[in-house]
Amino acid sequence: MGDSARPSDKAGSEDCAADLEKNAAFFAAHARMLPAPYAHQESNKMTLAYFAVGGLALLQKLDSSLQDRVIEWVYRHQVDPFVHAGALHAGFRGSEFLGLNGTSARCVAEDYGHSAMNYTALALLLLCGDDLSRVRRNEIIESLRSLQQEDGRFVSCVASTRALPVRCGHAL
Repeated sequence: MGDSARPSDKAGSEDCAADLEKNAAFFAAHARMLPAPYAHQESNKMTLAYFAVGGLALLQKLDSSLQDRVIEWVYRHQVDPFVHAGALHAGFRGSEFLGLNGTSARCVAEDYGHSAMNYTALALLLLCGDDLSRVRRNEIIESLRSLQQEDGRFVSCVASTRALPVRCGHAL
């Protein structure tokens, strides 16, 4: 194949730069607000935010203003610790799907942390450069212990009856 069939290096790098900008705009738009097709994923908003913010970080387009907003948003999803069935429960919820007004206070009995959202929230905080000083570590650790079943499997949250196999524990 001759050199005439290959695009020039300059044209290739311009195409690549344009693609990077398009991808950055895509991730930034998703970090601001989820598009309508994702509306049914409201309870997983923490995870979707992780992918949007992670995409911006990979493209080196994650600015400090967005980092600060994401950090505050994540901490608003940290549920105040509470006792249920004799065990302490704490952690991060996946979104405001219960109609919460940006507070960590529990507003209804069904408002509790979720083990997978704990992982995602911590990953998001670290991705944004947070020092994790506001994470209720001891309470979350105790909560995770109470979610582990006798056979080693975990339930995802205090209300769950479906235990996850031990191989899914990496998300805890």
